[in-house]
Amino acid sequence: MKEVFQALHSSEIEDFIGRLGLFEKFKAGEIKCHACGDTITTDNFKALTRKGGRLVFACMKERCFLSLGSFEESK
Repeated sequence: MKEVFQALHSSEIEDFIGRLGLFEKFKAGEIKCHACGDTITTDNFKALTRKGGRLVFACMKERCFLSLGSFEESK
């Protein structure tokens, strides 16, 4: 399976999330880090991946970012 990585500048985060169709949820504070539950913002957004058909976000906390590699679909 081919892996695709995309790097974003902090000024591009809102546009990127908008292209995913999640801008309103993002602005309303409804997008949460999968590991700690913190609200994802332009200041703490670290990574995004797709697991089991769902988009999964991680904040800047190292443990949250690293846990993307071991994310269980049961969460």
